[in-house]
Amino acid sequence: MNQIEMTIPPLYLPGTVHSPRVVLDPATGTFEISGISLPENSAIFYAPILAWLQGFVAENLGLTMRFHFNLEYYNSGSKMSIYKLLKVLEGLPNATICWHYHPDDEDIRDAGHDLAQISSTPFQFIPI
Repeated sequence: MNQIEMTIPPLYLPGTVHSPRVVLDPATGTFEISGISLPENSAIFYAPILAWLQGFVAENLGLTMRFHFNLEYYNSGSKMSIYKLLKVLEGLPNATICWHYHPDDEDIRDAGHDLAQISSTPFQFIPI
C-alpha cells in the first residue's frame, strides 16, 4: 500500500431502510455501496460520497481499484448519483466496477448493463 492511500481517511455510512451501506476504505481496499438506495434527496445523500471519491481519485491516479455495487434496489435519483460516481471513477485507468446481482433479478442486472454502456470503466457482472 502506498503512502498516498493511507492519507485519506475511510468513509463509512451505515445502511438504513432507505439508504445504502457505504464503505470506502483505502487501508483495506474496500470500496462498496450495498443495500437499498431510496434516500429522500439522493443528491444530498451522495454528495459526501462523491466528494470523497473525487479527492481519492485525484491522489491515487495509478491505483488499481475494484468498486463494488451490491444494490437490491435504487430509485431514479440514486441512479443519477451512481452515474456521477461512475464518471469520477473513469479518472482511474485501472478501476473496475463489480456489479453484483441476484440471478433472478433481471432489473438490477439490466440496470448494471445500462450503466456499463455509458461508462468507460470496465464492468464485471457477478451473480450472487
